[in-house]
Amino acid sequence: MCIRDSANIMHPLETIDAVRDAENLNNELMLADLLIIEKRLERIDKDAKKTNYQDLEKAVLLQFKDLLYGGTPVRNMEISPQDDHVIIGFRFLTQKSLIILVNTSENDLGKENTIIGKLKTLTSPPFTQVIAMSAKIESEMAHLS
Repeated sequence: MCIRDSANIMHPLETIDAVRDAENLNNELMLADLLIIEKRLERIDKDAKKTNYQDLEKAVLLQFKDLLYGGTPVRNMEISPQDDHVIIGFRFLTQKSLIILVNTSENDLGKENTIIGKLKTLTSPPFTQVIAMSAKIESEMAHLS
């Protein structure tokens, strides 16, 4: 994510807003997870031969669905070992750890400026981290070696 406006940076929403972009990314990942959950719930409901395992799976998926609709990614949920066993076959995007890498100026490195601070309030360690870096410095270091 880039945190400063520049005429050289194209953005689909025309303005640069790292906090908005992080929230949009998280929302899109949650929608993808909701799609997976809703498709599986439909298949469970259509299945004539329901098993105890499917009942348990449905209960866990309904719990996840409610939390995702509330804006909570799967990585922020407390998952019991039994529930973890039920969802082991799913690949929820919001269950994976997330790193938000912020491209900032060299002057802002090491500072907790307002945008990086706001991004950190959106995260929930240890599963999400915000890291500030300067691509310009990285590029210069790469040319040295």
